[in-house]
Amino acid sequence: MEVIFVRHGETQHNKHHQLMGQRIDDVLDEEGLHQAADLIAKIPKDSEVILSSPLKRALQTAQIISKRLNVPVQVSDLLKERDFGNLSGKTWTQINHETGSDLHAVDEHLKYDYRKFGGESVEQVKGRLTKFLDWIKQEHGKEKVIVVTHYGIILLMDQMYPQKEHEAAGNVSVHKYKV
Repeated sequence: MEVIFVRHGETQHNKHHQLMGQRIDDVLDEEGLHQAADLIAKIPKDSEVILSSPLKRALQTAQIISKRLNVPVQVSDLLKERDFGNLSGKTWTQINHETGSDLHAVDEHLKYDYRKFGGESVEQVKGRLTKFLDWIKQEHGKEKVIVVTHYGIILLMDQMYPQKEHEAAGNVSVHKYKV
């Protein structure tokens, strides 16, 4: 089954390089709204299902796609961004300074464990994602599926389902996976 994952459009927190995770539920900024509207050119017109994280930035992006394709959006908590705990709202520079370690590098290599900050570990997020993928195979295995989600989820997908060629996981990037 091929599934297309899309990262949400830009928010003010993205613009200022502040981590949101699950705890900061920011909306798309003006640029993000334009990005989401332009995204439709990259989405197959025959998509049958749109699944989205419930966080506002992803859901707004999904709703913009939904209006263009006339396909309803279904929401899944399993698609939420990783939880950074009390590090949410800070920049990587602030986090690295406060913790005395390069957590950004740890995060990018998918070796993170934010439980000591009240957040999630990579294993917990991967567990959510695996549960979601099992569910879509069962419920939507024969349909063309668009998934609107977050950077951390797309990084895990890249690790679990390596692609030969793909976009960097920037705002409104599109990623195709065979699951």
